[in-house]
Amino acid sequence: MELATLLDQELSAFSVRELTTDDGDLIFQLQKQHPDYFDNFLNHSVTKKEALMDLTDLPRDAMADQKTYLGIFQGHTLVATIDIIIDYPLPQMVWIGRFMTDPKFPQSARLDIYQTLERILKATGAQVVQLAVYIGETSEEAFWRALDFTEKKRTTFMRGDMSGNVIILQKSLV
Repeated sequence: MELATLLDQELSAFSVRELTTDDGDLIFQLQKQHPDYFDNFLNHSVTKKEALMDLTDLPRDAMADQKTYLGIFQGHTLVATIDIIIDYPLPQMVWIGRFMTDPKFPQSARLDIYQTLERILKATGAQVVQLAVYIGETSEEAFWRALDFTEKKRTTFMRGDMSGNVIILQKSLV
């Protein structure tokens, strides 16, 4: 069963589905609410074209069928997106490209969504979850560290001709 369906079944307060280019305006509106995040690697405000790139953007050596870009809705409002790449960078690992929520979204609900996702990933065979946070993004780093993610390394992240300094965090699910 696909990840969006499993998460949708578990999160009774929300509906979850894979996002498409038809959702471009919704994705863009959510991302525009996070100028500090995009200031880490853009020298301008995020554009709709850049927001849509998230639907297909892949790290080196990842394949399109490994990626899912989920939208979490409360009613008809997109309140969160989760960019996930399965079996990346290695088998049984999951890479979270970004878990972005509406700034007014309660941290407790964000926590519940992630913990539900983690249970599903573990049940479907994932052993490790990895993600990157920009250095200086203290509230985002604190969120993940509170969930027992630990630092793997610090590096420079490249996205096309853009770059930023990040901390790779990971958590073992076994």
